[in-house]
Amino acid sequence: VSLIGIGSEGEILLDSYGIYCDQLILSGHSINFDGNGGNSLKDINSLDWYYSDYPSQNDGISIKNSILTSETLLSLTGQAGSGDFGSNNDGIVLFDTELYSNDLLLNGTGTIGSLIDDSFGVYIYNSLIDTLTFGEIIGKGGQDQYEYSLGSNNHGIYIDESIVDSSNNLTINGTGGSGGEAMDGITFYDSYSTVSNNLN
Repeated sequence: VSLIGIGSEGEILLDSYGIYCDQLILSGHSINFDGNGGNSLKDINSLDWYYSDYPSQNDGISIKNSILTSETLLSLTGQAGSGDFGSNNDGIVLFDTELYSNDLLLNGTGTIGSLIDDSFGVYIYNSLIDTLTFGEIIGKGGQDQYEYSLGSNNHGIYIDESIVDSSNNLTINGTGGSGGEAMDGITFYDSYSTVSNNLN
């Protein structure tokens, strides 16, 4: 199973996902999702900004209330849409979701723009990840391009109330984004991980 999705492009975008799934049950020999969120073109120099205009929820991949099972590789690659004043534009979001696979790759990159907030490379909430042989989670937080870097909470990987298990090897590689404060590479909050062999 292979999906490639690209969100729309426009002056100001809300909820323009590369790939969005809700209540999906999917199984296959291999699963590969590649999603790019929509880009907002309105820039910081515009004089007619309003709060409701701020780009939001333009995720590369957003999966909610779903179960994905792969016999071999399960690969999710997500790039958040770009835009100034953006918030909650994430590379990959897993919400109330279960992933089962032999090998796993999650690779998410947050947004790019000026004065951006809450842009995670990979955000996992109330979810279960279970991989047998090898798992790798890579996340890069959003990049605030504003000259004074006032953005915040642009984390690389944020694992919240979730379980990440591997029967063999697991690598978690997170890089915090840029901005004013709270740019963690990796955050575990009320979560745990069990790895039988190597955790990197």
